[in-house]
Amino acid sequence: MFHVVSNREGLLLNCSFYGTRKENLVAKEQYLCYGDSFEIGQDCKYIKGVGWFLLIVVNGQEEMFVQLESIEKALSENAVVTIVELQIEISLLKFKLDHVLKKRMEQEFYEIATKYNGIKQLNELTLVKMGNTSINLK
Repeated sequence: MFHVVSNREGLLLNCSFYGTRKENLVAKEQYLCYGDSFEIGQDCKYIKGVGWFLLIVVNGQEEMFVQLESIEKALSENAVVTIVELQIEISLLKFKLDHVLKKRMEQEFYEIATKYNGIKQLNELTLVKMGNTSINLK
């Protein structure tokens, strides 16, 4: 499943590049920008004294092992959303826009339109970064 960085300030993840123990671990923080997407792969590794690392593929190109706690923290802080959540939010806001237009609710229209435009821009930015015009949601 695809995840999208929804925090405008981006996301800092702890990554492992080499090593099987804390003593020989080569790690660094990797920054993902607003609109970057990643898919969690099937590979993972455990490093003694540090914890679990999951393989992710960023924007369909770059692979890296990311500490599980980094991903959990991003999810709990709503810095990351799934592409499905993004699509549902777009549909919901579009429905609300249609409703307030029919009811001629001017103030609500501007509030919802602002949210809709922001979510739509995030979706379009994500698709551009992935080099796609659509995502297969499996």
